[in-house]
Amino acid sequence: MLRKGVLFSVAILLVFAMATVASADPYNTMHVSQKGSMLVFPKYINYPDDNVTTYIFIGNDNKFGTDVVCYWMNKEQKTDDIHFYITKDMPLTIASNDGPFSARDNTVGALMCYAAFDSTGVPNKFNHLYGYAMIVSDAGHVIYNANAFQFKGTALQAQAIVDGKLKLDGDFNYEACANYLVTTFIPDGLAWPEDAVSVQKTYHPELVLLPCINEWQQGNQPTRTKAHYEVWDYNEQKLSGADQCIKCWFEGFLVNSTNGGVKFTADRLSDQLGRLRVRGIKNEVVCPGSIATGLIGLLLYSEDDPATATDPVKPFAAQEMINVNFNTTGQFTVDAPSGPLEAPKN
Repeated sequence: MLRKGVLFSVAILLVFAMATVASADPYNTMHVSQKGSMLVFPKYINYPDDNVTTYIFIGNDNKFGTDVVCYWMNKEQKTDDIHFYITKDMPLTIASNDGPFSARDNTVGALMCYAAFDSTGVPNKFNHLYGYAMIVSDAGHVIYNANAFQFKGTALQAQAIVDGKLKLDGDFNYEACANYLVTTFIPDGLAWPEDAVSVQKTYHPELVLLPCINEWQQGNQPTRTKAHYEVWDYNEQKLSGADQCIKCWFEGFLVNSTNGGVKFTADRLSDQLGRLRVRGIKNEVVCPGSIATGLIGLLLYSEDDPATATDPVKPFAAQEMINVNFNTTGQFTVDAPSGPLEAPKN
C-alpha cells in the first residue's frame, strides 16, 4: 500500500517531472531542461506494422541558423546519419516513417544530433538547440513523450573532431555524463493507484540505457558495460544488488534483469515504492569485454507482460532519469556525414 505522501511524489513522476543536480560549473553535466549543442534521444521506435511512429521535435532559439548532423543507432548496432540545416527560430520535425530514416522499419534504438559548421561534421558550439521525442500509435494516440538529453558546448570547446570523437568531458568539448543515475519507481506487478476512480493500470517498469562511450559510425565496435542496479525499499533498507550486461543500446524490464530481477516486484517491495541507482561498471567475470562508462537513461512504464512482451514495447509513461555527480568522461565516435543534404519535413 502506498502512503499519501508518496502518492504526490509519484504523481509528479508520471507527468514527466524533470530534475538535475546543480553544479557550480554551468558547463559540466548534461541536462534535460536546458538548451545545448548536442541532443540525445534515448528511445526511437519505427514499427509501421504496429502503427508506432516516433516524431523528433527540434527547435533553434537563436537569431542564426546552423547545420545539424544526426546519427541513428538501433539495438543491433546498425547506424545511419543525416545532415540538414535549421534556420533561426525554426521548429522542425523528423518522423521515423517519412524521410531519411523511413527505410528503417520494425526497429528500436536511439538518435543523437549535434550542431555543426557545415557538411564536414565539424562541431559548432551552438547552445541554442532543444527538443523532445513523441512516440505515437493508433492514428494519433500519444504513447509518451520525453525531453532530449542536452549537452552544451563548453566555453573552451575545441573547433574540430579529433579522430572522429565527440568528447563528453565537461572541459574542452561538450558537457560530461553523470557518474550514475537515480530514480524512484513503482514496483513490477502493482495495480496503481489504489484509490483510482477509473480503471487501474498494472505497472511494469523498464529501463532504456545508452552508454556515454559509444560508436555511431559505420563499422562500429560494440560498447559493453555492466549496468549495476542498487535497490532500496520503502524502509530505506538496501537490498542486495541486481545487474544486467548491456551493449550499445539497451531496453529491458527491470524484473527481467539477469540477476536479481525479483527485487523489483511488488511482492518483494511490499507494494511500496523502490529507489534505484544505476552505474555502468567494468566486470570481466559477469560481462566479458565490459568497460566503465556513464549512462543516459529513461525510466518507462508499460502494461505489457514482461514474460511475453515483444518489440515494440509500448510504454504509457516515461521519465528522464536524474543525473548525479559529474565529470564522467565519455565520447561518441562518428564519421563524416554520408550522402547529400537531406532535410526532414517541417
